[in-house]
Amino acid sequence: MKRAILAVGLTLALYPACHPRKPKQQHDSVADFTAPAAPGKEEKWVEPEPESPKPAPKPAPPPEPTSPAPEEALGFKFGKNKSDASRRCSKLGTWSKRGQSYTCSKAIEGASIPGKPLVSFCDDQLCAVGVAIEVEGEYDAWSARFEELKQALVALHGPPTVDTLTVPDTCKKEGFVKCLEDGTASAEATWKWKDGHRVTLTMSKKKSAEGPPAIRFVSVVNG
Repeated sequence: MKRAILAVGLTLALYPACHPRKPKQQHDSVADFTAPAAPGKEEKWVEPEPESPKPAPKPAPPPEPTSPAPEEALGFKFGKNKSDASRRCSKLGTWSKRGQSYTCSKAIEGASIPGKPLVSFCDDQLCAVGVAIEVEGEYDAWSARFEELKQALVALHGPPTVDTLTVPDTCKKEGFVKCLEDGTASAEATWKWKDGHRVTLTMSKKKSAEGPPAIRFVSVVNG
């Protein structure tokens, strides 16, 4: 029995000697080496072209009116002569000349904006109508009236082509009228048609001559 155990132990001891372990393969860095290219065939370095800056997106075009150009304003029809305009005025008010234009002492019946309309003629045809609205009070009263008139025009013609508002915080209290007088505060909404017609609502000082600040509505053919 002892001889058998001794024989097995001797066999196991001799087994590694008879079957040696395979050595681990080592990574040969020489095999990864790439021979240099032949003279004249070297790979040339090409510097990449710098990326050109992307062009800035074009600004969206201003909105166009959603309605046809007005055929009338404040009760007067464009293209009519002075006689027709004076007859419309004389139903309620007095027709009189004012510089190169004419004025009616009262609003025409059914006019969307109250006030004394001022009309102008081009080649004896009515081509412009306007009215000035003076507001009592300060910023809140002026702002509310301007916004009321503007929204009425938006309902007729869609968003304005030009829409600007300049009112510093220092003007949003007492002294707003003074800000209008010196030009610190102003507002404008204008609708422009391709045929040249223009409707403008402004809140500012009078630009063409002396006069108090006002909210002014003007509708002009080929303006």
